[in-house]
Amino acid sequence: NAALGQVQLGKLPGKNYRRREIVIRYRRNLALIRDIEIPFTVEREDILSSYHIFPVLLAPGIDREQIMILLRECGIQTSIHYRPITTFSAYRPDWSAPLPVTDSIADRLITLPLYPSMLESQIDFVVESLDTVLRQFKK
Repeated sequence: NAALGQVQLGKLPGKNYRRREIVIRYRRNLALIRDIEIPFTVEREDILSSYHIFPVLLAPGIDREQIMILLRECGIQTSIHYRPITTFSAYRPDWSAPLPVTDSIADRLITLPLYPSMLESQIDFVVESLDTVLRQFKK
């Protein structure tokens, strides 16, 4: 296992570079779609992101679950990350303060596919499908 891990670690810089290329394409193409915000876009020269996931923020009022179902019907798997801390059982008994901004954001985040072997055509398909699904949903 250690030998396998060493080999995989040697591939990590290239895979992280590829993830960055994918994120750049996602950001450029998603910027053209209404009802989507791209959070976490601040870049710093002294920090190199691994871009392990690609979350997007849906506009208020859009049913995230329905969007995820429609994308799944297109063959696109999405997921949910960054649940509010108040949803974790360890914090529930002692947490009394409402977090309306946190809850609003958490209810609108979905994570789009992002993996180093993604092709440009796959990225474009995700973006085009999301645009189509959002247009259908808005009708």
